[in-house]
Amino acid sequence: MKLVIIEGVENSGKSTMMEDLRKQYGDKLSYFHFPSKELLERHYNAVTGQSDNIKPFIEDLIEEEYYALKGNDIVVIDRFQMSSMVFQGSKPYAPFGKNIFIDRSYQDLYDALGLKNEDIMTFVFMSPFTGTEDRDDLTEAQKENDKNADKYTAKYRDLLKNKNSFMCIKDILIFDESDTSEILVVHNNRKRWICNHIDKLLGE
Repeated sequence: MKLVIIEGVENSGKSTMMEDLRKQYGDKLSYFHFPSKELLERHYNAVTGQSDNIKPFIEDLIEEEYYALKGNDIVVIDRFQMSSMVFQGSKPYAPFGKNIFIDRSYQDLYDALGLKNEDIMTFVFMSPFTGTEDRDDLTEAQKENDKNADKYTAKYRDLLKNKNSFMCIKDILIFDESDTSEILVVHNNRKRWICNHIDKLLGE
């Protein structure tokens, strides 16, 4: 199994990229978004930071991800280990407390799926484009987190500075465009890098 993970700040084009990849590759790949809406609603307080008890949510999330991913070949995922760190972890991102629990939980997931470091590639989008105020497909937990987009962007940046402290963060490529006025140009550049990686996996 190979994982291609698309991570990043709110409203940075992750869903659009997933749609484009699905159109281009079809059933050659498997596609997932985590957490599920059911899981988000069941653990609303932990998801939105209103509860410090993240253990039940992370345990349920890891179980959901394991059963969804096992048996697949090449998988593209919208949100994964870094999102769990950002939304449920503790800043500053040093290896202690909740961060240790999340890190070990994802490393255990990798081990259970038989994944090695070279099987996991994460692409991180750090430039937000638009808001999601008009979207009608978001859960209440997602809407609550969207209100705090700036805070979570800062947490992503802090996590990236400390990424080498964690086992679960493997190879990453960061897209942090200073000029996002040409959204299509930015999107196509990101897509080119991601498709090059996927094409290599399909050719193996």
